[in-house]
Amino acid sequence: MWILAGRSHQNYAAVLTNWNILSNILDIVKEFNELHKGEIVVEPIYTGSYTDTMQKLLAAMVGGDLPAIAQTEQSRVGQFIESEAIQCLEDFIAKDPEF
Repeated sequence: MWILAGRSHQNYAAVLTNWNILSNILDIVKEFNELHKGEIVVEPIYTGSYTDTMQKLLAAMVGGDLPAIAQTEQSRVGQFIESEAIQCLEDFIAKDPEF
């Protein structure tokens, strides 16, 4: 599941912080960043296990400082839905003719 927001960076239109639990995400992020150089950059941050990441996400939600993208288990998404911390991607996808 992905939680989206964003922040600006002087060299990019947007910088997205990605909290993740997978070590193989680095290759995917590297390829994405190369394809979108100058437009957007993803900063991957390994956050430990699903449990560790969930604890960090809940603390960040309470503190109002969620990452742009986070990976968590589907069974744990309810807390974020109830607090409106998840943004649906369907509208973004519908507006993107290249998707």
